[in-house]
Amino acid sequence: MPCKGRVYSGIVKYHVGYELYTMYRVLCVDDEPAILEISKLFLERTGTFSVDTAESAEDALRLLVSGSYDAVVSDYQMPGMDGIALLQKIRRKCGDLPFILFTGRGREEVVVQAIDSGADFYLQKGGESKAQYAELAHKIKKAVERKKAWEAVRTSEEKYRELVENANNIILKCDRDGNITFFNEYAQQFFGYTNCRDPRQPHGRYHRPAHGVRIGA
Repeated sequence: MPCKGRVYSGIVKYHVGYELYTMYRVLCVDDEPAILEISKLFLERTGTFSVDTAESAEDALRLLVSGSYDAVVSDYQMPGMDGIALLQKIRRKCGDLPFILFTGRGREEVVVQAIDSGADFYLQKGGESKAQYAELAHKIKKAVERKKAWEAVRTSEEKYRELVENANNIILKCDRDGNITFFNEYAQQFFGYTNCRDPRQPHGRYHRPAHGVRIGA
């Protein structure tokens, strides 16, 4: 089954002054319960995150099937399936769900493999806890907001494309040489042109089917 992980599944809370705050649901994965407890404590203390935990990659995948999450934060070295293998499975099942590899292993090959597998960010454990988790919180929010922005762009493009295609007006697009490179369905019906392109012509210019005359000619 595909996972239900997706962006902006977060809970919206009302605060004094009618300000709206979004709480993002995060799944933290680590084979060390103490690390999970600390991660949950620090992240939830910000008031921005609701954190569920899993002590193995297998448990994480089961939670992703049954729940809806905005981001996954995972350790690298775990018994059974490691963090990279978990990331690869998430990419296959959940698409571009934000994923941060949060690990004590700082080897360069691990970083490269994580990025190549589609990790949004890599953060090494260690150092002062408050600063470390502040950085983790920042990375999670940045990954989620970036995903949200891309979703908004895609939605806007789809709406624009639908508006253009379904408009009851002639809409044409020309290149710098005056050749028509796009026309909507209404223009196609009005002029009797086809969406078929002649591969022998530069830029694949559109043709009138009945006469074989190039629009840009």
